Parts: sequence; structure tokens; C-alpha cells
Amino acid sequence: HGGLRLSPGRLVLMTYLLGPLSILATAAGRRQRLWTAASLVVLVAGVVLALSERHLLGGARNGGLLLIWLLAAAITTLLGSAVWARALAVTGRTFRTARFGRLPSWCREPWSAGALSLLLPGAGYFLLGRMRRAIVALALVGPVVLSLLVVLHASRMWRWHQSATESALSGSALEWLFLGAGLILALGLVMWFVQVLDAVGTAAIARTLAYGGRRRLRSDWIAGALVATLVAAVFLFQPAQLAGRLDGFATALRQEGLQVIPLNLAEAAMTLDPSQPRYAVQVAEICSELGRQDRAEQLREQLDQRWHTYATLARQAATPPSPASSQAPADAN
Repeated sequence: HGGLRLSPGRLVLMTYLLGPLSILATAAGRRQRLWTAASLVVLVAGVVLALSERHLLGGARNGGLLLIWLLAAAITTLLGSAVWARALAVTGRTFRTARFGRLPSWCREPWSAGALSLLLPGAGYFLLGRMRRAIVALALVGPVVLSLLVVLHASRMWRWHQSATESALSGSALEWLFLGAGLILALGLVMWFVQVLDAVGTAAIARTLAYGGRRRLRSDWIAGALVATLVAAVFLFQPAQLAGRLDGFATALRQEGLQVIPLNLAEAAMTLDPSQPRYAVQVAEICSELGRQDRAEQLREQLDQRWHTYATLARQAATPPSPASSQAPADAN
């Protein structure tokens, strides 16, 4: 099997713990010189980036070093993710047929597949022999880590943008970059839990087939628990409280000079709780600051119309009935 000298358990552990360098764990991986060289490049670049972050970025005033560092980190992260996924594919091919049967039986249990997938993305798929799913799950680590780097350095990038006389990116473009990174990070976390649940379901189905359907009930419990969790989440969801928090975040970010992100937060708050006019007021103010006068005027007209409707109904409720209307039933009798 390509010169493999490690036990299956140790090889799986090394594949996930060594990251891109795990391609050197098998002879089949070492024969792929291009991927081997890429893993060494990732190692050297990662060490240089880690050592230079505080020293270089701490004194960066014009933001040039920050952009260079982030660009190098992005290339290194994506390349490392690709090499890591390739190493996982090589490891899977090395002992796909002969070695999976030698793994302990608990490795293919639903609880172990879920726990391993929660700690190491794709590990549950790998132990179940679902190599394509394992590779896809592991490949998603690169974009998620890259998005995390952008989010962690967002405040530093924004301070540089505010202090720079000339910037390669406009403030709106920088905010859209932050929004995109946050969205990718959120989707990555969702996909992380999705692959955990799918690994549990895959393991349950495999065990059901292995036992001739005699253990189907436990997998049904898992599906029922998932449905119950979703139903409970719907009933416990409180949109008004979430809207208030989003509006508070929008106000705080506006004080820092941001506009695009507060606009999206305020619009989300307005959608979650339309009964609060202050959310629409803040959206109209930000639209005016961004030059979107048509949108701002539309929101103000909607607020005026809602206020006029409320005022009319309030006056009607506060106005006492006229004597003529109160005597009309008596005259009719």
C-alpha cells in the first residue's frame, strides 16, 4: 500500500494533526513532488507570517504592510487547504479497501462519527469511507480560516483606512469585504454543524444496513431529536429582542465611521420588528449619508403615512360621540 508503515488510527490522526504536511506521511504522497513542494512552501510561509505579524503590523501606519500580509496569508491559507485536502485523498486511497476494516468498530458508530466531525471536519466521513465528502468538508476549512483572518484584522484595517490620506480601497468596499468575510464565516460554521449531523446520519444508516434494520429505531430517534430542536428554535425565537440588538450594533458602528454594515444591520432590525419606527429612521439617515436619497425619501414617506394613520385613529378614539348620534337610537324607539 504505497509503503505505508503506520497503523490506520495513527495515520488518520497524523493526516488531521499535521495538516498540509501530512502528505509526507505516505510514500504515495511523497512521490507527488509538486504537492510535496507546496506543503513545504506552506510551512515556510506560515512560520514567516506568524513571526512577522506582531513585528511588522504593530508599526504599520500606512496600511501597506497590512495589505501585503493579508494577501500573503490568503494565498498561504488557500494553498494549505488545497494541499491538506490532497493529502487526505492520498491517505484514503492508500488503505481504502484493506485498512478500513481494521479500524475499531466504535469508529463507525454514530456518536463517534459526530464527535470526530465536530472536532476535525470530515473525520467522520473519512472513517466511514466517504472520501469525497471528507475532502469537501476539509476543503471548506481554507475559506473559513481566511474569513476569520479578515474578521480578526477588521478593526486594524478600518483604523488604517481612517488615518490614511490615500487608500487603495474605499470605505464602502472595505465594509463589503468585512460583510463578505462575516457571511462566509457564518456559512462555514453552519456547514460545519451540517457535516456533523450528516456524518451521524450516515453512520446510523450504515449500521442499520449492517444489522439488517434491527437498529433502525435509534437512527429514528436522532432524526426526531433534530426535528424537535428545530421546532423549539422556532418557538423560542424572539425577533424583537434580536432587532434591538442589531440596531444597537448599528448605532455603535456608525459612531466608528462605518456606514454599509450599519445599514444592513438596521435594515435587518427593521425587517424583524417593523413596529419600531426608530429602525426605519436610522435606515433613512444612513441612506442619506450614502447618497441614496430616493430610498431615504421613500422610508420617510412611509413613516409619515403610518404616523398619519395612527394620528387619525387616535383622534377618532379620543373624540366623544356627539349628542345627535347618542339620541338617534332613543328617537328611533
